[in-house]
This record gives sequence, C-alpha cells and structure tokens, in this order.
Amino acid sequence: MLVSVFGRRRVCQAAVRGSRSYGKLYPSACQTERLRIFQSLRDRHASGAAEEQEASRRDLSIRLADGRTVKGSAGVTSLLQIAKSERVKGAVAGRVNGALWDLSRPLLEDCELQLLGFDSLEGRQVVWRTGACVLASVMENLFSARVCREGVSDTGLYCDYQLQNNAPSLLDVEQSCKQMAAEKTPVIKLEVTVQDLKELFQDDAVRLRLAEEQMMGDTLSVYRCGDTVGVCSGVLLPHTGFLKAFKLLQVTLTL
Repeated sequence: MLVSVFGRRRVCQAAVRGSRSYGKLYPSACQTERLRIFQSLRDRHASGAAEEQEASRRDLSIRLADGRTVKGSAGVTSLLQIAKSERVKGAVAGRVNGALWDLSRPLLEDCELQLLGFDSLEGRQVVWRTGACVLASVMENLFSARVCREGVSDTGLYCDYQLQNNAPSLLDVEQSCKQMAAEKTPVIKLEVTVQDLKELFQDDAVRLRLAEEQMMGDTLSVYRCGDTVGVCSGVLLPHTGFLKAFKLLQVTLTL
C-alpha cells in the first residue's frame, strides 16, 4: 500500500540553517532528561502490565470482519500479528469490538476485529498522526525547533513550532522526514496522568499548557519518536516504516 502523508507547518518565529541529514544531532540536556522520565514511566507501566497479562493469560477467539475466527493468546497476540498471520496487506489500525486500537496493542479477551487500511477515514488519521510525530521529531532534532503542538486536520497533518533562526526549506524538511520514515524508527505510546505530564514537560510551559487543554479525562497519550517526546490524541503506527510517502505542502507564518 502506498501511504501518502500531506502536511502543513506553522512557523511561529524564524532563522538561517543549512541542510542536514537526519540523525546527526545529539539530544539537548532538556531532551535527555525528558527521555529519561519517559523511559522511567514506560518501565513502570510495563511492570504493571506484565503482572496483569500473566494473571489473565489464556486462549482467545477472535472473529474477523469476513466471518472467520482465529485463535490468539491474551496479553500476547497483537493486531499486527494477526494482520501478518492472515496476510492482510496495508493494515494500519483496527477496531476491536468497535473501539479503535493501535496495531501493536495486545488483545486481552475474545473479540470482534476489523483491520483498517489507509482507505478508511480512521486509517488515514492514524497515518497522518504518525506523520505529525515524525515531522515534530525532525523539526526538534534537526532544526532545533521548539515544538508546541502536532496533530491532524481533515486533510493531513500539521506541526506548530518556534524557531530562533530562519525557517528551513520545505524540501529539506520533507527529505529528512522521508529519511526518518525509511529507518523504521519505533513510535512508542504511553498513557500518562496530569502529574506525569508536569514532570515530562517541566521545562516547557507552552507545551504543558497545550497538553493539559487536550485532556478529556484522567490521562493523555504521549509518544516517543526518535529523541522526541510529544503529545498525541489517538492511535499511532508501530514504527515510521509504515509511512511510504511524505509530502509537505505549505508553511504558515505566525508572528
């Protein structure tokens, strides 16, 4: 499946910076600390999840959209594993008993499963949302941007950020995004509390305020893509290699 990602970038301030290849910058001190906190939260979540999965591990019956039933193991079998075993090409997400799930998420109980591709509205949103994570990572790590917010619109993806220097060209950013996508960089997602958010973004009041505004309940999803930790509001792809094409369309300057 050819996945096309279209984006718009909003520049809050500006600067001169030459063309670079992705992956040559080291994380800043703030990024390093944020990555440490993210990993600590991830380890804590993984420990609790492992105990729950071990306690509930059992055989599952999974009914597919075409009426067939396949077997799985609770806490082990993921949507991606089913897509591979059933040779379903182009799956980017799934509906489990009607709820939208990440491909990498393991099933916990008997269910009805519908795998979704880019030809569905939900699938496009998942692809674009992951593309926004890639764009945010590229802007932060290559061009030293201060990312404020990333996400999806009705027609593609966007990333709001601030720069101290002139904005890089669309071509430079687009090529860097394509390179990161080709590296199949893992996209890791966590559910965090308000207190976790405050710890993660303690050095960025704008990012924290915008993240808190997105919270609809007790938790919010954050992600790690490369050396960037950001906020997401939905399902993501397991890694950037699912993005087969990347096209940036415009820059909007905000003073």
